[in-house]
Amino acid sequence: MFLKFPSELRAQNSSVVNQWRTNLIFPLYQVPGPREPELNNGAHPRYFDEGFLTLQYYISREFIKYHVDNDSFQMPTLTMQRFPYSTWTDDPILALLQSFVSLMFMLSFVYPCINTVKVITTEKEKQLKEAMKIMGLPNWLHWTAWFIKIFIMLLISIILMLILLKVRWFPDSDFSVFTLADPFLLFVFLVCYACATITFCFAISVFFSKANTATTIAGLVWFLSYAIWVFLQSQYSTLSLAQKMLICLASNSAMAFGFQMTIMWEGTSEGLVWSNFFSSVTPDDSFTMAHIILMLIIDTFLYLIIALYVEAVFPGDYGVPKRWYFPLTKSFWCGNTKNTGKYTK
Repeated sequence: MFLKFPSELRAQNSSVVNQWRTNLIFPLYQVPGPREPELNNGAHPRYFDEGFLTLQYYISREFIKYHVDNDSFQMPTLTMQRFPYSTWTDDPILALLQSFVSLMFMLSFVYPCINTVKVITTEKEKQLKEAMKIMGLPNWLHWTAWFIKIFIMLLISIILMLILLKVRWFPDSDFSVFTLADPFLLFVFLVCYACATITFCFAISVFFSKANTATTIAGLVWFLSYAIWVFLQSQYSTLSLAQKMLICLASNSAMAFGFQMTIMWEGTSEGLVWSNFFSSVTPDDSFTMAHIILMLIIDTFLYLIIALYVEAVFPGDYGVPKRWYFPLTKSFWCGNTKNTGKYTK
């Protein structure tokens, strides 16, 4: 004989999010201080309101009576009291940031992404790139120039965003958006995201020869790369490390994971700093900020490789295409080794 409680919590309003989640030691998003301090009978998942503690009490009582074998035995009176908690600083904005920060950053970068794809494709559409090639401009120098130009513009935006995240808005308050996070670590994270964004634009632009079409598809793919995280975020605790890293192949999802982890560290009253860069927030999770930044670096090079390969194989109407297997040829790595020596009779 066994008893099984329903998976949905009856004392909660939502049966989708509010479940027992006995596989977790800590909640996904922690907050400074005790959970739901206004409740006297315990916080989520509310074992008393759900009837679990009542059932446990009666089963324990009958089990004890059976083994004591004493009719005069009386069960002691049990009372409930919450465990005391030390002084904490309440941060009401922390709960609001859980799904807002990553969305804000994704929308902040959508215009630079679309505009970058547009100007690069326009250059190809007007045959300006082919003209520069005729004048002897190497292909690597062309992409490097675009990268540096866009990176400088995004770097200015990142610095301004970082100031907004770390500045204390009220003189009588010690709070900022990310009060405890290390600003330089956030800067490194955002720079990696910016680099992945730039090469993402490169990868999209090489598939099209018309600027308007490229712009439309770029915006769609940009939002889809964020939608992956939106759909899977509620299942975060069930995802394996390999699955999370695979999701991070979409740079916007990696960015969302990064801000999610930053908020999780803020909830522990420790903050995201270099000392926990390689550490997970809870024992339930093995995902760290180091994994996220590593995946953003991989995304940067992966998107760049896609851009260079597709451009070489499908250069457009005016370029000379290479064979699809050209990276496997000896001439690609060693160059042409024709004998240019002079022969005499």
